[in-house]
Amino acid sequence: PELGNLTHLRAMSLEENSLSGSIPAELGNLTQLRSLDLDENDLSGPIPAELGNLTQLRSLYLDECGLSGPIPPELGNLAQLRTLLLNDNDLSGSIPPELGNLRHLQSLQLAENDLSGEIPSELGGIPNLREWNIGGNQLDGCIPTTWSTAASISGDQSDLPFCPSPAAVEPDSESLFGLNGDLLYALYRVSLRTLTHQALQGLDRAALTSLYLALGGDDWVNSENWLSDNPLDTWYGVTTDLNGRVTGLDLRGNQLSGAIPALIGRLSHLNRLVIDDNQLTGQIPSEIGYLTHLKTLDLDRNQLTGSIPAELGFLSNLERLDLTGNQLSGSIPPQLGNLAALRTLFIDENRLTGSIPPELGNLTELRTFYLEENRLTGPIPPELGNLVQVSLFSLEENDLSGSIPPELGNLAEVRTLYLDENELSGPIPPELGNLAHLRVLDLDENELSGPIPPELGNLTELRTLFLRENNLSGPIPAELGNLADLKWLYLEDNELSGEIPSELVNLAHLQGFSLGANQLSGCIPISWSRVIHSDLDEVDMTFCVE
Repeated sequence: PELGNLTHLRAMSLEENSLSGSIPAELGNLTQLRSLDLDENDLSGPIPAELGNLTQLRSLYLDECGLSGPIPPELGNLAQLRTLLLNDNDLSGSIPPELGNLRHLQSLQLAENDLSGEIPSELGGIPNLREWNIGGNQLDGCIPTTWSTAASISGDQSDLPFCPSPAAVEPDSESLFGLNGDLLYALYRVSLRTLTHQALQGLDRAALTSLYLALGGDDWVNSENWLSDNPLDTWYGVTTDLNGRVTGLDLRGNQLSGAIPALIGRLSHLNRLVIDDNQLTGQIPSEIGYLTHLKTLDLDRNQLTGSIPAELGFLSNLERLDLTGNQLSGSIPPQLGNLAALRTLFIDENRLTGSIPPELGNLTELRTFYLEENRLTGPIPPELGNLVQVSLFSLEENDLSGSIPPELGNLAEVRTLYLDENELSGPIPPELGNLAHLRVLDLDENELSGPIPPELGNLTELRTLFLRENNLSGPIPAELGNLADLKWLYLEDNELSGEIPSELVNLAHLQGFSLGANQLSGCIPISWSRVIHSDLDEVDMTFCVE
C-alpha cells in the first residue's frame, strides 16, 4: 500500500508477475497517474472504488488477475480513460451505467467474467468506442446499436442482438475495407471466447493493417506479405516473439507517407520502432508514449511537425530516441528527463524553441547528446554536467546565451564538444581542461571573452581546437604546445596579442591553422611552413629563422 505515496507517478506497470492479494485502495492516491497496468497476476478481491479518484488515467489494465465482485461505478469518474481492460476475471453483477460517462473510451474489454443483466443504454453514448468484447458472460438484452460501427468486435458476443434502430444495417464489403473499417478487415474473422495469444496476435495484426492503410502501403518499396494471412513475422520488417506478438517494426527507407496512426499504440509488446528516412507527415502520436517496452524509437529524416509529445517520457525502457531532421517545433518537454535508460538522444535539425530543460541532466546513462541546429535559447543548464558518461555532445547552431557552465568539466568521457554558432559569452571555463579524452573542442562564432585558459593544454588527446570569431584576448598560452596530437588550430578573428609561443613548435601533426584578424606579433614556427591549410596570406607575419 505504500506505493500510494508516489503521488507524482505518471505510469505504473507491474504486469506479468505473480503478485497476489488485493489491489491496495491507497493506489487511489496516485492522482497524476496516466497508465496503470496490473494484468496477468494472481490478485484477488474486488476492484477498489478508490481507483475512481485517478481522474488523469488514460489506460487501466486489470485483465487476467482473478478479481471478483462488481465493477465499481466510481470508474465512471475516469473522464480521460481511453482503455479499460477487465476481461478474464471473476467479476459479477451488472455493468454500471456510469461507464457511459467515459466519453473518451476507445477500448472496452469485459469478456470472460460472470457479469449479468442488460447492457446499460448509457453505454451507447460513448462516441469514440473502437473495440469492445463482452463475450463469455451472462448478459441479456441487446447491444447498443451505436456499437455496430466499432472498428473491432473481438470474441463471441453471446449471440446478443443489436438494439433495434432504423440505422442498424449489416456491414457490407465496402465498409469492411473502407477508411473506418481497416481494423474490422483484420479482426472480423477472429472468433474466440477469450483474449488468448491468438486473439492478441489478431489485435497486433489489426494495428499493422491500420498502419499499412494510413501510410500508403500500396506504394511501399517492399510490402511483402502485408495484409496476408501469413504469420506476422513473415511480413516485411516485422519481428515477433515466441507467442507471435509484434516486438519489432523496421520500415526505414521504404517510402512510407502520411501521418502515423494513433493505433500504433496498440502494439503493446513493441520494443523497436524504426521508420526513419521516409515521407511521414503530421504529428508524433502521443499514444507511442504507452509502448512501455520500447527500447528504440527512430523517426528521423521525415517531415514530422508539431511538438514532441510529453508522453514519450513514459518510455522508461527507451535506450535510443532519434528525431533528427524533421520539422518539429515547440519546446523540449522536460518529461524526457524521465528516460532513465536512454543512451542516445538525437533531436537535432528541427525547429525547436525555448530553453533546454535542466531535467535532461537526469539522463545519466546517456552516451550521445545532439540538440544542434534548432532555435533553442537561454543558458546551458549546469545540470548537463551530470551526463558523466556522454561521449558526443553537441549544442551547435542554436541561439543559446549566457556563460559556458564550468560543470561541463565533469563530462569525463566526452570525445567531442560542439558549442559553436551560439551567443555564448564570458570566459572559457578552465574546468574544460579536465576533459582528458576530448578530441574536438569547437567554440567558434560566439561572444566569448577573456584569455584562452592554459588548462586547455591538459587535453592531450585533442585533435581539433576551434576558437574562431570570438572576443578572446591576451596571449596564446604556451601550454598549447602540450597538445602533441593536435591537427587543427583555428584562432582567427579574436583580439589575441603577443608572440606565438615557441612551445607550439611541438605540434608535429598540425594540418591546418588560422591566426588572422588578431594582434599577434613575432614569427610563426618554421615547422608550420609545411602545413597546407592556413591563412598565411592574411597574416602579416613571417616564419621564424632556425
